[in-house]
Amino acid sequence: MFQSKGDGLRPGLRASGSLSGLVLCGGASSRMGTDKARLRIGDVTLIERALRVVGRVASEVRLACGSSARYAELGVPLVCDRVSGGGPLSGIEAGLAAAPRGRVIVLACDMPRVDEHLLVRLVQYARKHALDVCALRSERGIEPLCAVWSTSLLPFVAGAIERGELSVRDLIATLPRVGVIDADANGSHTNRAGIEGAGPSVADPLGGTRDVAVNVNTPEDLEREREHAAHIDREAPPQRSAQRRAGS
Repeated sequence: MFQSKGDGLRPGLRASGSLSGLVLCGGASSRMGTDKARLRIGDVTLIERALRVVGRVASEVRLACGSSARYAELGVPLVCDRVSGGGPLSGIEAGLAAAPRGRVIVLACDMPRVDEHLLVRLVQYARKHALDVCALRSERGIEPLCAVWSTSLLPFVAGAIERGELSVRDLIATLPRVGVIDADANGSHTNRAGIEGAGPSVADPLGGTRDVAVNVNTPEDLEREREHAAHIDREAPPQRSAQRRAGS
C-alpha cells in the first residue's frame, strides 16, 4: 500500500501553503496493449513510482483514475473524471476539484525519469513568481502533465471541458502566468508573463538533461526504460541502487 511521506524532501514547502499531488493514470494505454500503469521497471510499477516521487514532495497525493474507480488496492484517494472521454484534462479537473486550495503537483504515471528534485524546482518557481502553471519544457514543448497547477484554475479547466476543448497545451496557452523549467537548457527562459531568469537544469541520471521528459507509451518504450534503469543500477552505488529498485 502506498503511503505519502509528506514533504519528506523539503519540509519548508508545506509551510508556504497547501501543496498536494495528483498522479494521472486514467488513459486507455491503447499503444501499449495493456494497462501500462501496472507495468514494472525494475521492482516497481510505473504507478507506484509516480506516487512515491510525488509523495516525497506533496503533503497528500490523489490518483486520477479515469471515469471509473481503479487501483483501490494502493490505498490512495481516487478521483474520477466528471466527463467521460475528456482525456488528461478531465483528470486534472477532478484533481483540482478535490484538492485543498493551493497548488497541485501533476504528474503522469508514464514519465519514469522525473524525480522529486525536479518537482521541488517547479514548486519553488511557481511560488516565487505567483504562477498559474509551472511546467517542465522539453524538446517537444511544454509538458503539462509534469507541472504545478494552481487550484484557482478549476473554472478555466471546467469551462474548456464544457466547450469540448480538451487539449491541455491549448488551455495553458490561454493562461496569463505560465512558467517553465527547461529540461535541456541552462540559459535564461521567458514565459507568457514575461518572467525571465536562469532556468535550473534538471539533472538526468546519465549526466545529461535531454531525456528527462520521456514517456512510456509502447512496448519498445518500456524496454528502453528497463534498459535505462538497469544501466543506472549498474553505475550507481549499492545503496542507491537498492533504493531505486524499491522505488523509494
